[in-house]
Amino acid sequence: MLTGAFAVAACDNGKEPVLPPEDKKTVVVTANEENVEIKDTAVAGYDYTSLFSITVDGAPVSVLASYIDSTEVKAEAGEYTVKCTYEEKSASVGVTVVATAYEVTLSVESITLKAEEVAAYDFKSLFTATKDGEAVEITDEMITYDVKAEAGTYSYTVKYGTAGKTLAVTVTEEAKILIVPA
Repeated sequence: MLTGAFAVAACDNGKEPVLPPEDKKTVVVTANEENVEIKDTAVAGYDYTSLFSITVDGAPVSVLASYIDSTEVKAEAGEYTVKCTYEEKSASVGVTVVATAYEVTLSVESITLKAEEVAAYDFKSLFTATKDGEAVEITDEMITYDVKAEAGTYSYTVKYGTAGKTLAVTVTEEAKILIVPA
């Protein structure tokens, strides 16, 4: 029984041995764009694989999330870099994260109501809220308040994203007229 390994080599008239050619693949990793702009609210769910393409010997290869390094990108305004690496070849894309513009406006800074008006008063109607210039509905989750139907000074606040406004509410008792017999 014969065991062992052997290599095939050819001689070129006493010169260096000629070995069979290695299988060389041509791997190309390409950034589809030089720079992209995304909102801070989209950072976590953004598909960074869409920013790159990979070919091996001219044939497309799927870009998997495991090839992407986006650890530098934060959900706050700034300039970042995302890198795609496949078989020691890589490409990078600049990512500009833009802050979402939240705004809450208030038509008046303070109001005075009688105690019996508090329950039916539409405090929300005094506020408007926008996200990147687009109006949004003010929901109960945006509101905090301590207004009561009794005399005192209170606050009614609407917060949306990074913006907020507070309405000062003064509640007065109804003036009672006491008629006394003469």
